[in-house]
Amino acid sequence: EVTKNALLPVVLRRGTEKFQDNLTIHRQLEKLYGAKLAVGVLVRGNKQVIRISLEFVDSKYLEDESYIEEILDMLNQVVFKPHRVDGHFKDEIIKNEKKNLKKRIEAKINDKRDYAIERAIEIMCEGDSFSLPNLGYIEDLEDIDSGNLYEHYLDVLATSPMEIFYTGSKNQAIEDYFKNKTFKNRGQLLEFTRENVSEK
Repeated sequence: EVTKNALLPVVLRRGTEKFQDNLTIHRQLEKLYGAKLAVGVLVRGNKQVIRISLEFVDSKYLEDESYIEEILDMLNQVVFKPHRVDGHFKDEIIKNEKKNLKKRIEAKINDKRDYAIERAIEIMCEGDSFSLPNLGYIEDLEDIDSGNLYEHYLDVLATSPMEIFYTGSKNQAIEDYFKNKTFKNRGQLLEFTRENVSEK
């Protein structure tokens, strides 16, 4: 699962129902005054976190009434409406992104400091989810295909907690959007206990 989580955000970034490839997404972001879409996966404590962020111009500086609507549509497309072929992710995209992820995992050894820290954590915390590498394992990649990764995506949407962080001027349209649309009709969410961090 950890390797599927690492692969998932880069696959989502490759295309949506409306913007079906990298070029179309790039053109739409340019149209949105150079908005920046970033995806990734990181480990915080014993949790692996899939991150999708969209950086955009504060609409109060624009005279474009449709701007926020288009920004929210882009985010909605990436998270909830990925490009599909025959009911699953596109095979070519999965093949390419598996190769890219393999190269990223292999390249970690070149950063001696980070690699040493990661290996130390793996050894000290063996058997605990805290030891899982954020990019997953090369040996898992062979068994991942467009079908089972799409099934994993649906499971993540249905059961994984989601948190939204917005920074900038208060915008009622954005607040209403996330209150009223995005998170309806989800399944039984997984429960996670937050770690309490206290200063000594």
